[in-house]
Amino acid sequence: MITATKKALGGDSKIFKTPGGGAVNVDAELLAGHIAKDPDRGRYLPLIEDILTNPYEQWMGFFVSTKTGKVALRQVFIKVYEPKSRIVEIVVETRQGQFVGWTMTRRQKQELNNLRIGKLLYGK
Repeated sequence: MITATKKALGGDSKIFKTPGGGAVNVDAELLAGHIAKDPDRGRYLPLIEDILTNPYEQWMGFFVSTKTGKVALRQVFIKVYEPKSRIVEIVVETRQGQFVGWTMTRRQKQELNNLRIGKLLYGK
């Protein structure tokens, strides 16, 4: 998984400038470890750059972890791919601009409003 992640990032890490301002620094080893927890996430790896740099919407808001109960400030990047009835989202948690975790899932388009939490940083 580390080899595939480094290939997708073009090296050990990559800084993605986001359209809503700021940047996300993604470390290949950390991301690979996160993907290994749920290997299904690996199929979305080729989309990471497109979603982070060219999302349909970028939101920032506070989320409560269902596992720990801790509150974290997270960014949600939403992108619609074909078929248009399905969307792909990345929820990125960063600390001091460094990627610390993500969730990538596909949802039905009617569930899009569930992702719109906090402040809209960018929208098309």
